[in-house]
Amino acid sequence: MFDKATNTADPLAHAVCSVLFVALVAACAALPSASSPAGALLPAALGGVLFFAAFAPPPLFSRPFPALWRAVAGAGLLYALWLLWLLRVGLPGAQGVVHALDPEHTKGTLPLPQRSYGEKCESTVENFVGALDIFVVAHVVGWVGKALIFRDFWFTMAGSFVFELMEYTFEFLQPNFVGAWG
Repeated sequence: MFDKATNTADPLAHAVCSVLFVALVAACAALPSASSPAGALLPAALGGVLFFAAFAPPPLFSRPFPALWRAVAGAGLLYALWLLWLLRVGLPGAQGVVHALDPEHTKGTLPLPQRSYGEKCESTVENFVGALDIFVVAHVVGWVGKALIFRDFWFTMAGSFVFELMEYTFEFLQPNFVGAWG
């Protein structure tokens, strides 16, 4: 591993990540096979993050320590690969994977509420207050998170515009993406 701040290699972080990776592989080999897909995917994901933390190229950030940022980049890469794989298996396959990972949640005992935001489009106080829910909080927290990551107003606004465009594009899949546009 290479520390850009000091322009030297960091053998301690490399050794720690390598030892943790080998210990994870040994623990997975010694334990019986996982009874659920989640039990099998978690060590694989953790191993991928540790491997990325040990052997990835130098990160852009060096504080608090570069291995943390390598691990974050590895987790992001694994998440992106997971989403690409879910996109490839299609809706029934993705639902099967979610059911296999969390059978308690998908038994039908917890119906998810569907709500349409495009039915009452009049500009009244009642409609405005009625539309305030967890999704408003999610949009605000998402915008603040993007602003903290990008640190640029126009880039953050462009990201928000693309997200709203994505919601508009996928209205046919998720009815609560329909909104009152004026």
